[in-house]
Amino acid sequence: PICPQFIARKLVAGFLTDAPAPPGSPEEAILQGAVADAVAAFGSDGDISAMLDAILTQSNIDGIFNGANPLPKYMPPWLFVSSLLRAAEANVDPANIRAVTMELDQLGQSPYDFGPPVGYPESIGAWVQDQPGRWNFAYKLFEDSILGIPVNVSALYAQIGGFDRATAADQASLILTGGNLAAEDLQIIQRYADLSPLPDAEMMWKVLALAAISPSYSLY
Repeated sequence: PICPQFIARKLVAGFLTDAPAPPGSPEEAILQGAVADAVAAFGSDGDISAMLDAILTQSNIDGIFNGANPLPKYMPPWLFVSSLLRAAEANVDPANIRAVTMELDQLGQSPYDFGPPVGYPESIGAWVQDQPGRWNFAYKLFEDSILGIPVNVSALYAQIGGFDRATAADQASLILTGGNLAAEDLQIIQRYADLSPLPDAEMMWKVLALAAISPSYSLY
């Protein structure tokens, strides 16, 4: 009986939220219900797919992220790296996959390298101090200086009509998140673009790196 409970709690933390809900709140009831539903879906063979179906219902997602007490989730390093690689349309050479794992090493989440058998922690407190490492990764990625992970920033901007300094923040948000960065983050990014004397060729990738470490990118 302990195993299904443990797996259910890990799945809820990993795919729904790891943030603690206020006691007695609707969000607390949703999380408790999601764990109970996942345990019920575990079955005799440990059906992880069925457990995820029980957790990731539309009502659970709406209740956690759009309710009275939204509970956003903070990207752990592996998710931060993989999401940026996708957004950057990085061409990761399988022969150089070590380039990715080396970056994860630097961020403290090397694959299969956590000592205790419970897996890496999911809570924001475990990873929120890694901002310098995230900046270093984003900087190198969009600068196209990571061997084995080529990125063509000009091609990314070409897909949205070319780089425009006057709307640099909105463009970065569109490339990285489909336009979902928070307004307060966009203001900071745009102010940097407006005041910086850097040429466009350098500004276009530095704006992306700055957007990648904005709070609303890592919180989802």
